[in-house]
Amino acid sequence: MSSRIRKILTPCFLGSLLWAGSAGAYELATHAKLATEAYTRSVLVDTSFMDALGMSAADVFDRDRADNRRPIENRGTPDGWLRQGAVREDGFNCLDGRPVNHFFDPQNDRPLTVLGRELGLRSPDWALEDRMEAAGQDYSLRDARDRFYEAMTLPEHLGGTVRRARLETSA
Repeated sequence: MSSRIRKILTPCFLGSLLWAGSAGAYELATHAKLATEAYTRSVLVDTSFMDALGMSAADVFDRDRADNRRPIENRGTPDGWLRQGAVREDGFNCLDGRPVNHFFDPQNDRPLTVLGRELGLRSPDWALEDRMEAAGQDYSLRDARDRFYEAMTLPEHLGGTVRRARLETSA
C-alpha cells in the first residue's frame, strides 16, 4: 500500500473507531429512555391495575441489587427495573457478546450470519432457552420460570418469601 493511500485511510479508520464507540454509549442511553417511555404508556401507570397486583409505582424492590449508574438509574422502582433490563440485555460495552444473540433469520432458520459464519444463537433460542441452556444467559423465560417456582415453593429460610419481591415501602 502506498504511503499516500495509508495517510488517507489511517485517519478514516481511526475516526470510524471513535464514532463506533460513541454510538454504543448512545444506544444504551437510548434503550433506557425507550424503556421509560414504554413504561409511561403501559398499564403499569394505571393505579387500579397496580392496586390489583398489590403494589404501586412508588414501591421499591430489591434495592440492594438495583444498578443506579447512568444510563440505568434504577432506584428499585418498577420503572427502574425495566430500564435496567433494557440496558442489561445489550451488555455494557462492545466486548459483551449478548447482542449477537438478538438476531434471527427465519427464512434460513439461523442466527446472525456474517460471511457465512454464524455468530451467537438464534434469538428465540436465546430468549426462551427451551431447546438448550445458553452460556451467559441468566434472564431467559426458562430462568424466570425457575425463579418464580423457587420463590413460591421454597421455605422462607431458604429464600422463598424473601425472593417473592423483597418489597420495601418507599417513604
